[in-house]
Amino acid sequence: MNKLRFLACVLLLIVCSDASSRPQKVYLFFAEFHNVCEHPVHIALRDFSHFDEQLVEKDVNTGDKVEVLYILAHYMSIESGILPTYSLEISYNNKIIFNSEQFIELLKKLKNNETCSKDRCIWTIKDSSLCPKQ
Repeated sequence: MNKLRFLACVLLLIVCSDASSRPQKVYLFFAEFHNVCEHPVHIALRDFSHFDEQLVEKDVNTGDKVEVLYILAHYMSIESGILPTYSLEISYNNKIIFNSEQFIELLKKLKNNETCSKDRCIWTIKDSSLCPKQ
């Protein structure tokens, strides 16, 4: 995470706390996709972060990585923080090989592993099963 995003996260934590009552707990969900495929893949993302709500499209070369999720939530549930307009498509030769529904299901399965602590889940996705089949 870069320093600007970290500071934005801290600021949001402060703003979300109401001084007249108990501060509300905030959870962080962060995921990065590492392309371990033999070929470049195309990533199309929409609203993957509360800090950067826009459409992002880019080609990810073999060995490169891209941030695909960066959200804060009031519950330790991925669904509680993802924007309703969140979208992820990983494609190769204009054919979608992985989408946002599959990605969220993958993260839910990974949520119980060592990458999650009391208040955050940070994932590095390096999975060759997400690569295009030849």
